[in-house]
Amino acid sequence: MTQLLATLALDDTPALQPFLHILEALPFYAYALLILFAGKLFYERTSRIPFHKELTERDNPAFGACLAGYLLGIALALTGAFPLSPVTHWVAVRDMTTGGVLAILLMRASIWINDKLILDHFSIDVEMLRDRNIGAGAAVAGSCIGTGLVLAGALTGSSPTWLHSVRDILVYWAVGQAFFIGGAWAYYHSTGYDVQETMEHDNNTAAGISLGGFLASLGILLWALLQNASTHLAGELAGILIVALVGIPFLLLASIVTRKLILPRINLPKEIALDKNSAAGLLCATASLATAILLAAALLSRYNSSPL
Repeated sequence: MTQLLATLALDDTPALQPFLHILEALPFYAYALLILFAGKLFYERTSRIPFHKELTERDNPAFGACLAGYLLGIALALTGAFPLSPVTHWVAVRDMTTGGVLAILLMRASIWINDKLILDHFSIDVEMLRDRNIGAGAAVAGSCIGTGLVLAGALTGSSPTWLHSVRDILVYWAVGQAFFIGGAWAYYHSTGYDVQETMEHDNNTAAGISLGGFLASLGILLWALLQNASTHLAGELAGILIVALVGIPFLLLASIVTRKLILPRINLPKEIALDKNSAAGLLCATASLATAILLAAALLSRYNSSPL
């Protein structure tokens, strides 16, 4: 295979370059799939949830949404672990292994943090398993996607040593979780209704979808901010603090404006809290995500890059 790639590389035809990149990346793609599978097994072994029973016998959409968000979060995190610069195969495998192991462990920890500090008024396992609460599953999925984006951004950073890189990823993940907790608190106080109350007692899918979209949008902002982050933690953390103090209120305000522009005659909070309108929840989530994507583009414009 190496000889074939070397032979094809002699051809300067631009059309061949994407094909060559795909061939070169295939081993890392296969390795990433193995890490993703390992992440699923780790979640299953460290949880009391009977995966097979919930997904097949009970056809539980709540847990399905949660697991889908967890796996997507790991996949997003792994995008930051792919080698982008010429490095030896050993270094590339080491870095992807490190990123994969940390993504699995930290994604699992983020679900625990979500249960204890974000959706702290009820047990997410009870809501998903006993009540089949899709809103709870959607909220956890949004948190996992946001965490995956944070890890993806952190994994693109540069550190002088392997130990420094592990330390930096752990620090950025912890700060990201604090960002989610603070953002959720601000979100709860801006909706005009008790988000957790309606999710727990009304099985409000719309409220969970809207919250999940907001948490994922916070992850988009942090992903943009952590692109190529350095090992100088003081400066990087100062930037994250500024985004937390300015970005979260701006995101909430901009999401409200976006909702008014999209559906000016509809009271979306009422539709979510009283009517449990899932379509309204999807629109609120979309407004948050669209706003975050545009803000991320503004943050990345200095690098002449794009968030997608």
